[in-house]
Amino acid sequence: MIVDLDIVDVASISPLGAYPKAMQEYQDPKSNISFKNQIWRGDLSSSAQEELELFLQNNPGFRKADRSVQLACAVASKLKAQGKVLPNCGVNAGSSRGATNKLEEAYDDFYANRALSPQTSPLTTAGNVASFIAKTLDSSGMDISHSITCSTFAHGLANAAAWLKAGMAEQFAVFGTEAPLTPFTFAQMRSLGIYSQADGDAAYPSRPMYLEKGSNEMVLGEGAIGILLQKNNGQAKYRVKSIGYAKESTQSAASVSKEGAACQASMRMALESLEKESISAIIAHCPGTHKGDAAELEAIKSVFGKEVLVTNNKWKIGHTFGASAGFSLEMAMAMLESNSFYPVPYLGTDSARKTEMNRILLNAIGFGGNAISVVIERAN
Repeated sequence: MIVDLDIVDVASISPLGAYPKAMQEYQDPKSNISFKNQIWRGDLSSSAQEELELFLQNNPGFRKADRSVQLACAVASKLKAQGKVLPNCGVNAGSSRGATNKLEEAYDDFYANRALSPQTSPLTTAGNVASFIAKTLDSSGMDISHSITCSTFAHGLANAAAWLKAGMAEQFAVFGTEAPLTPFTFAQMRSLGIYSQADGDAAYPSRPMYLEKGSNEMVLGEGAIGILLQKNNGQAKYRVKSIGYAKESTQSAASVSKEGAACQASMRMALESLEKESISAIIAHCPGTHKGDAAELEAIKSVFGKEVLVTNNKWKIGHTFGASAGFSLEMAMAMLESNSFYPVPYLGTDSARKTEMNRILLNAIGFGGNAISVVIERAN
């Protein structure tokens, strides 16, 4: 489905630092995941954490907010400072886990029979993400919060496209934010048997797309990213060309079929009016789990064959859940900017073939079986 929306501006904060410096970090073959408190995790880089602290110093009212909101609003503040946000800009923001830090703190108080803070409900309510972002942007437009698990950011793109194409908004800001590095979230992933148990000195504790790994190797990361979208801006460097979406019918725990049926369907919808040969590379969702990686790679093979270049960034920053498609989009822009393919370093030299970067397709697949595919291209 062609949408032709210009990416007017971008801001981000992640284990790679902040946009635009983060764009350069995607080509570095060293993982930014670290081993801390006996678990692998993708924490903000030191420079990104300093940026967050500076934002909180200048905006002390956010000190009590959940870390996911703090990350998102630090990004929103940068986006606003760059001067391209329109007064009536709409906001579509989301997260997979939501205010997990605040929820865990509140439950600890409740379990210990301590009085809950009066701010517990507003600060853990899902809708507070977009509301805080809209206030930070000084926007009078519609603000929408949603959670569609790991495909949240990409579904935000689809929703923004609907508003913009319908003429109901002039500009939309799409945000994904995630702060899942909490004891309860780690415990959930371990209970599923999907978290990396790699040795503490492993160079690549998470190896998405590597199908010969002996066990599941997902690692969590934190971060937030926001982009501004408009129709026919005329000054943008990058464009969201098309979007496709689909759902799995299987009722498994993760709702992913062996052949990646929903991912196949979402890619085919994104390619409806495009030649698949025009896609220079694919940034796979592949989270580092056996079933998830194998299903998506099988879907890509079914749609594209064996020749297409495929890469991933979760080996480098971890799985940022609802924000992950945003960082795939950031990586796509980096490859378009440098006109070069960034391979997965542990997959061998075949993945480093040289080719022109014109259009890049990215996938996002979430628990519940929601798959979405987005094609990014140069606008000028």
